[in-house]
Amino acid sequence: MSEAEVLYKIQAIDLGVEETERTLQDTTSKLGETDELIEARKQLRDVEERLLNTHKALREAEDELEDLAAKIKPLEIKLYGGQVKNPKELSALEKDVEIYKKKKGKVEDQTLDLMAEIEELQDRVQATRAETRAVEAAWQREQDELKQEKERLETRLADLRGERGSLAATVSPNSLQTYEGLRRTRRGRGIARVEQNTCQGCRVALPMNEVQRARNSRELAFCGSCGRIIWVGR
Repeated sequence: MSEAEVLYKIQAIDLGVEETERTLQDTTSKLGETDELIEARKQLRDVEERLLNTHKALREAEDELEDLAAKIKPLEIKLYGGQVKNPKELSALEKDVEIYKKKKGKVEDQTLDLMAEIEELQDRVQATRAETRAVEAAWQREQDELKQEKERLETRLADLRGERGSLAATVSPNSLQTYEGLRRTRRGRGIARVEQNTCQGCRVALPMNEVQRARNSRELAFCGSCGRIIWVGR
């Protein structure tokens, strides 16, 4: 196998390494929490927090009802117990009782509204938890697949690099250095195959004598147009 053919095989491996590295980078970037998962968990936290706050508001309303009932009871005892005879004082007691009862009625309405809201929020929390579990399950499946793909790509890279090292050991350091220098300046392709007397790197037809020299010479041959190493396949 000529050095040009070996370098052509090395180039195929190098291109494979670059493509695999890009795929690995893309795969690795997808590992971790997704925007969809973060949003689903945020929505669940929001509705759970709202339910918690509504429960707290209900407890406060119930405490206020107890407090109002405790204030109304002794006033009604005084009002209807016959202990107070003074009309002005009785009138004042009636107004106080009326004020407290009116306030109590508003708090009772508020309590009913809060209880209805809690029932609605409990249903919403249950539904949101189910939706979040579904998102988490799908995310976990995707993460498992991505991890497996990452391991496969890492193994592929190791194999390619090992194969490259074995091939590189069979060519002279100068030839390898020439190839690598051309790759840097020729968009990753330092060697081109010749097919039908045409350089596949620049698509320029080569003189027959150059093709014959590239086919028969032990030394590296170069395209007179693009400067790449050329290899004439058998």
